[in-house]
Amino acid sequence: MSTSVLRSCYRCGYFAETAEAVCPRCERGLHTATATRIRGALLAVLGAILTFFMVYLVSWALAAFRATDPTGARFTGDEQQKLVILGLFGLLIAFGLMSFAIGMYQVVVGRRSKGFVRAIVTIAGLIGLGGAYVIWSF
Repeated sequence: MSTSVLRSCYRCGYFAETAEAVCPRCERGLHTATATRIRGALLAVLGAILTFFMVYLVSWALAAFRATDPTGARFTGDEQQKLVILGLFGLLIAFGLMSFAIGMYQVVVGRRSKGFVRAIVTIAGLIGLGGAYVIWSF
């Protein structure tokens, strides 16, 4: 038998103390604050890992652009290609930071934020457009 706990609907924003597992407004699944916090912690960890990896990759790329990389790596492209590469890396860093921020928000509050979700979808769309630009232009 299920006990009443605070549950929320990601789709319509319904929020109530209930034992129901399905939203009475839109018939989607309801999520507990604990489940949202667990997802938030995972998202924060993955966002931090992505951010640190991309910062390392940018530092390596900058050394290759200057031909000062100790491994001997050297970039042979033009200035436009450098800017596109650094722009995409910057978007990926922004994606990682936003993922970390969203995850921490979920851990603290126990709910999702539609504004954060819209922001991350926008950044993901920009990354997709940048990737498409790279594929079609080079």
